Amino acid sequence: MRSGDLRADDDDPPRLRGHRLLPDGGTSWALTRALGAPRALDLMLTNGALTAAEAHLTGLVARLVEDDDLRATTEQVAREMAAGPIRAMVRTRALVRRAATRTLEEQLDDEAQLIAESAADPEGREGVRAFVEKRAPDFRDAR
Repeated sequence: MRSGDLRADDDDPPRLRGHRLLPDGGTSWALTRALGAPRALDLMLTNGALTAAEAHLTGLVARLVEDDDLRATTEQVAREMAAGPIRAMVRTRALVRRAATRTLEEQLDDEAQLIAESAADPEGREGVRAFVEKRAPDFRDAR
């Protein structure tokens, strides 16, 4: 398992261990948000471990795949993302990252603003055209 926006893991146990000294690399922040303070503290103070399945169940990883499929799955997801609307994905990432610290009203306002920005750019226009024409969008020329 690695830090990043999308995370996949194989099913080898254990994948995430607690710390005997101090957590680093944002572990205390990420685990507290994903697991809640009691479970994060238990994991970190007791040098506990999470299996890949537990990490998946708690939302620390988005996908759980077989060991032999990890590379192929990761490459397929990367290809799918590379073919997608890059600007919209950047905006989506920003929305998700800010969601935990905002009110619903603030989030809705931000979504509306970013939708308007997206509608005005080439990717947004291609997405709308593809929808109207009932075809898959092709964002390669919209970049």
